[in-house]
Amino acid sequence: MRGNLIFYAKLCTIDGERRHGGRAVRLFDGETRKGRPFEPKTEAGENMKKELLKQYAQLVAGVGINVQKGQTVVVRCPVDCADFGRALCAACFELGAKDVVMEWRDDVCSREHWLHADDSVFDAMYPWDIEKNVQLGREGAGFISVSASDPENLRGVSTDRLRRWEAATGRDQKEFHRTMMANGFPWCVVSVPVLNWAKKVFPNDADDAAMEKLWDAIFSAIRVTEGGDAVEAWRAHCAYLEEMAGRLNALQLRQVRYKNALGTDVVVGLPDEHVWMAGADTAKSGVRFVANMPTEEIFSAPKRDAVDGVLAASKPLALNGNVIEGIRLTLEHGRIVGIHADTNEEVLRQAIETDEGAHYLGEIALVSVDSPIAQSGLLFYNTLFDENAACHFAFGQAYPACVPGGDDLPEEELVRRGINVVSTMHVDFMVGTEDLSIIGTTKDGREVALTALEFDLLAMLVRRNNVALSREALLAGVWGYAYQGETRTVDVHIQRLRGKIGAEYIETVYKYGYRFCGKEVERR
Repeated sequence: MRGNLIFYAKLCTIDGERRHGGRAVRLFDGETRKGRPFEPKTEAGENMKKELLKQYAQLVAGVGINVQKGQTVVVRCPVDCADFGRALCAACFELGAKDVVMEWRDDVCSREHWLHADDSVFDAMYPWDIEKNVQLGREGAGFISVSASDPENLRGVSTDRLRRWEAATGRDQKEFHRTMMANGFPWCVVSVPVLNWAKKVFPNDADDAAMEKLWDAIFSAIRVTEGGDAVEAWRAHCAYLEEMAGRLNALQLRQVRYKNALGTDVVVGLPDEHVWMAGADTAKSGVRFVANMPTEEIFSAPKRDAVDGVLAASKPLALNGNVIEGIRLTLEHGRIVGIHADTNEEVLRQAIETDEGAHYLGEIALVSVDSPIAQSGLLFYNTLFDENAACHFAFGQAYPACVPGGDDLPEEELVRRGINVVSTMHVDFMVGTEDLSIIGTTKDGREVALTALEFDLLAMLVRRNNVALSREALLAGVWGYAYQGETRTVDVHIQRLRGKIGAEYIETVYKYGYRFCGKEVERR
């Protein structure tokens, strides 16, 4: 999930990006996106942009970090996104924030820093920066990080400097990072376009057109539409993800095997009493927040020493201002023992070699091909979006909450339970493909295989909990309107699903279709 963006407090100083096409772009309701791309060259377009920016900012402030009266909020934002940063500031104050601390950064200055600063500055953070973050975290401040930069801004920068700074910030921000990982305060990572990023995603378009297209893609992914209710959409979306996580928890899996034609073939052991998580989190203060917007994943932590096989990345990874392609990792007894990348292998290698814990996995995440980001068919070169288009893993630090009561357990107990909490890194990389097979094995030895198609079918039913859906609607929503088969195929897949999750969860509606009976399911 939240991936390496969990350490955005560190990464903002280097402006690095860190947590299945074929059909029309769809939102959570299965319909083509309502609204239209804004047109910044016209007055109407500018007004629409302002309205959507305001709605987006209110969503982040009210749902993302869920600002409380009297709370301090830190907003980390690129200067190129000043309009959005100002909208966030206003939205937080409207909700009663005590203060909004704006921290601005700039790709151009960042690159100059990395190329020309004295070599000694990359070995330690300034003491006041360390204490500021720790103090704000202790006070329960909310942190908003706007992930928006040129994916290749640091190309050509000394990898030794990158490595040393990763080690230094990992050491100096250890307390802050651990507090964040344990939900000690609310935080949220979001994004808006900057030109170099837009041109990377849409290289054949003029500058204005590329920016318009990226804006439209982000608004679609974030469920912000003209005249829509983004807050209500997010509440429904989070409820759906949490329901799906509950279904996985009910299976009580002990391991999961991933395999596809790209080369991924890995068996992932899971800790006893592991927890699948999704949607919103709860901070120590009891405040609910959404760490990543967008989010489409259901995630947990693998057992540290129980991962064996090969993971082949299906998408490039933008890491520390460099794009890494063709990632291939070999693992034995949980440890990464083989590292390969077609491009920028040294950047990847140094990230993994930051500390011993980075040689192990910290996250396993499932993402449906029904996600609007997957359906867009776009490669964003930004992990915040790309990880929500495909199943993925992360090497490095795990989330303590992936075992019951984990946020309150000491480090040694988490390690004993097999949770990798001894790293300063957390870097997501994507492995999902159309042909990815995921087979889970339960504690009693039963194999459960949810194909991408079956996962989408279950997702559509769960999203419309206790609502009868016709076979034709299910065909249109899951297989696409172009599907030419008979409605009988729905019955076949429903039968398979019942065998895997339990027949009592899916009710037949006579001569019509099916209904998911989620309210009757015990939450575990």
